[in-house]
Amino acid sequence: MKIIMVRSHPINPDVRLEKEATTLSNAGNEVVILGWGRYGSKVKAQEIRRNYYIHRFQLHAPLGYKIFFFLPLWWIYVSIWLLKEKWDVVHAADLDCLIPSLIISKFLSRPIIYDIFDFYSDQIAFSPTIRKIVESIDCYFMKHVDEIILVDSSRIHQIKQGNYKNVSIIYNSPPKELADKLRTSNQSENFKIFFAGGLSLDRDISSIIKACGDITDIFFEIAGYGPRVAELLNICKTNSRVQFLGEINYDTVILKSFQADLLFAFYDPKVPNNFYASPNKLFEAMMCGKPILVNSGTTMAKIVSEENCGLVVPYGDIPSIREAVLKIKNDKHFQEKLGKNGKRAFERTFNWNIMEKRLIKIYQRILTR
Repeated sequence: MKIIMVRSHPINPDVRLEKEATTLSNAGNEVVILGWGRYGSKVKAQEIRRNYYIHRFQLHAPLGYKIFFFLPLWWIYVSIWLLKEKWDVVHAADLDCLIPSLIISKFLSRPIIYDIFDFYSDQIAFSPTIRKIVESIDCYFMKHVDEIILVDSSRIHQIKQGNYKNVSIIYNSPPKELADKLRTSNQSENFKIFFAGGLSLDRDISSIIKACGDITDIFFEIAGYGPRVAELLNICKTNSRVQFLGEINYDTVILKSFQADLLFAFYDPKVPNNFYASPNKLFEAMMCGKPILVNSGTTMAKIVSEENCGLVVPYGDIPSIREAVLKIKNDKHFQEKLGKNGKRAFERTFNWNIMEKRLIKIYQRILTR
């Protein structure tokens, strides 16, 4: 079976999609990813990764709402690609990929899977009217797909307008094989805090640095890309204990997670989509047996509280962040307990081996119709 996966992202890396592509190719399928090199460092137009191929639309485009002016060009690229190639199933990630993929799949009478990483209507700060329009468009197209994949069960509420039967949950869990390969620990006497991910404006990086700025044995390693890079570089100039690593590959993300004492993920709850945030960082911390600090008003806070694998603080509350960091730092037994709880929950519920079986079942189900 030949599968085309469509994602408006450079795939450099795209942790979730690459895990899915690897799973499907290991199951004996031919997998091709259509990506969009619209931001970040320059990427190749064509690339072979493990057992799958990547073809990228080479057009830089701005982040934020201005991307909408470039979407028609992306849709034309995807449509032409799907029309000229032979394939069996198209796997579209998010609304900006669903629209052209669904139109062509219906034209060719082939199945389509809608993998919802984020809901557009809740992701960008639209006015209430525009948000409602985007939500209605999403729900309308959603009704015509063969399968829907969500990254967290809490997101079912985001598709409340429809009565969708074929909905599956595949968490953003990292592959356990990486843990077995890269397992290590912090060999330094200093307390290390690590973050890797998108550095967008709705992710708070500076508060935890400000909270611990005068604690001389706390060091930070930050990796990623996005609008907050300039802010981070300025912080690095004035604080030698903050190191910005830039963009790093996923193996390095896991290695650095093992070497850290604490991970964190702060998502602005004023952005509706962040309530449902289920980031890789949470499951990476769990897999690596590390405590994580998250903010309240999010689904990940619920998971952290239920599994007792970290601490929850109000978003941007510097005194609360400082108190939480010191509570973990100054009590090694407590730190280890949180890490073990997370690892146990990962093995029981969030292990990628469980997610792989779900993904393969989706494709088996789609082919028997």
